[in-house]
Amino acid sequence: MPLVTVKEKFQVTIPTKVRAQIAIHVGDVLEATVEEGSIVLRPKALVDRAALADRLDALLARTPIALDDAGKSERQILDDTTAEIAATRRERRYGKP
Repeated sequence: MPLVTVKEKFQVTIPTKVRAQIAIHVGDVLEATVEEGSIVLRPKALVDRAALADRLDALLARTPIALDDAGKSERQILDDTTAEIAATRRERRYGKP
């Protein structure tokens, strides 16, 4: 079992064998929790919302408008889509529309 030393500012180095087993890399984010008196580090994925929004805008710019949505405002399309999602969820949950 590899051991680590707590350094100044409470920093530790994760041993190579341990890093390799969970494939973490420089810059990765870990969530630290305490479980039954032990420190547990779990890899976490973060989302760059600005980059994601840019990618979504680019995708939507390349996507043709569906015939059903032609002439509708973005608000109307969003409202219709939200209603469809709610109906689908109700049907899955309760077995009825």
